[in-house]
Amino acid sequence: RRFDPETSERNFRIAASDLGHYCIMPLVQRHSADTAPNVSFTAVSIGRSKLISELEAGAADVVVGSYPTLYANVKEQTLFREDYVCILPKNLAPKGILSISDYKNLDHIVVDGRHYSHGHQEAERRILETVDPRRIRMVSETFMVTALIAEMSDLVLTVPRSVARVVRSPHMTIVTPPLELPVIDVKQYWHERFDHDSGNMWLRSVISECRADHQLEAQQVNVMPVAEIATASR
Repeated sequence: RRFDPETSERNFRIAASDLGHYCIMPLVQRHSADTAPNVSFTAVSIGRSKLISELEAGAADVVVGSYPTLYANVKEQTLFREDYVCILPKNLAPKGILSISDYKNLDHIVVDGRHYSHGHQEAERRILETVDPRRIRMVSETFMVTALIAEMSDLVLTVPRSVARVVRSPHMTIVTPPLELPVIDVKQYWHERFDHDSGNMWLRSVISECRADHQLEAQQVNVMPVAEIATASR
């Protein structure tokens, strides 16, 4: 039976990290509210190394994020790119400038990308190569919680730009990292079994339509320039 968004009561399951859900779920609701009034969406948490089997079994209709290890019978579409920013108290970055020397000497909170087998792992590796382990004061497995912790602490947080959208405190600043970090390709993934499923095709088209809105929201993050860029030792 072909999917009809105007009459369907289907529930779609979108798997992502907390950051992926934060970026996509509100936009999916906004883009589908009028055309699919009875369709619903469930935000599914990411299970390490289970994504392919969940996609194949239909436990998740799509996965949104940056997951380089998703390749066996999985198709993908790039949605947008995420660069990195540093979130920290203004008093730690006078004039909105963070030097590599300051970066190394300040205390940090780090997101552990290994929990998701996420594209963030490469950025995490470079951060850990640059910062003395004794300066890593806290590690978290979620992006958004780290932002809230950073907002209430004297720690530096280096994360994808979209995380900074939750920072509201006037005492915080957002600056360009003083070290070379990768840009993450955020994609949507689906299993080839459902490539021609009309409902799955509709969901993917809605998520694809969200790209422009996300980019506009990401551009609203005011990022201060950097004094110098250092390349992490390899």
